[in-house]
Amino acid sequence: SSSTPAPELCFEVVAGAGRRLERRSETEWLVEYMTEANGRQVKSVELLTLERPRAIHYRWVEGPLPEVRETIRFSPASGDKTRLTYTGTFAVGRGALGWLIGLFRVRPLFNRLVREHLEQAKEIATKRAQRSHVHSRSGRAQREESQ
Repeated sequence: SSSTPAPELCFEVVAGAGRRLERRSETEWLVEYMTEANGRQVKSVELLTLERPRAIHYRWVEGPLPEVRETIRFSPASGDKTRLTYTGTFAVGRGALGWLIGLFRVRPLFNRLVREHLEQAKEIATKRAQRSHVHSRSGRAQREESQ
């Protein structure tokens, strides 16, 4: 969970990540991600379901794990800030060995990667908000004063 600028801007930044392969509808996109994990590039193709500007739901269609489902929620926080909340589930394989690999290897890696990606999104959204007349508090005040 992290706090950053306006929900709409945060949503745009997070939804803009990856390489869009297909736009199935206004609310459903197929996106390819390349992520560095433990020194190697990992490719995943994910189906995104967009609930603008409240949430983005991800379901892996292709990738190194048989099943991954994730959600990033965007909710108003104090001032012009937004709380980003990540939830996710994954399956590694069947049995006790798969459970142990998931618990001790995959889960810590996912937690680290999600934290890094949300921090990157926060930095990008903060910089855009500082330059924007739409998403910054000072920009709104300037527009209201000039009208």
